[in-house]
Amino acid sequence: MKNYALLLSVFALLITSTSQAAIINVNNATSSPGQYDDLSEAITAAAAGDTLYLAPTNLSYGDVDINKRLHIIGPGFNVSGGILGNFAEVGILTFTSGVNTSGSSVQGIKLARLYANDPASGADFTNFQILRCLVTEYIYTYNDDLIASTIEGCIFPDVSWNLYPSSYVNCTIRNNYFGGLVQTLNECTFQNNISTGTGNITWMSSTSNCSITNNIAIGRNVAIALSGNT
Repeated sequence: MKNYALLLSVFALLITSTSQAAIINVNNATSSPGQYDDLSEAITAAAAGDTLYLAPTNLSYGDVDINKRLHIIGPGFNVSGGILGNFAEVGILTFTSGVNTSGSSVQGIKLARLYANDPASGADFTNFQILRCLVTEYIYTYNDDLIASTIEGCIFPDVSWNLYPSSYVNCTIRNNYFGGLVQTLNECTFQNNISTGTGNITWMSSTSNCSITNNIAIGRNVAIALSGNT
């Protein structure tokens, strides 16, 4: 009987812990609203750990700041047969707290820039997942560090900067397309990426102690990547 009661208590605890995270639907198309039509309002209403689904409308959800751990999920960046649009688009997505936003994820959206920008210079942003996004400009960590995170399956078409400093530490960066420069990787895994350029322009800058494997670099000077890396 005591064991049975204990099992019931554990089961109840598991149900309580898993039921706390909510799913919030956001749709800024006036003809078919979700629970929220304004992404900033949905972020304000969300609790840490919640998931926000963005509908594909081809209307920008604008620039937003995030100061809590959230999961932002769109449909991808080239959805065929979408009723309202082909992608969910955000302007500049800024994570403003290294401590509170660590563990966040961004998947399947189109955005101009993703910032990790904590007012406390030198903050650590850890365990981020940036997956299957179209980043039209770059990811920028300001004076902070993106640590133990994954950037995978993304397209960076800009020909100037794609991964911008301060630094990326112990990150996994794979299966992406880069049209521009990748900078300040430290102890990262960089594999199965395609990088293109014109002529013989710099491929990477200020990278060290990285494992660089099975990539294709076209029109890029790879010499700097061979120094201090594997």
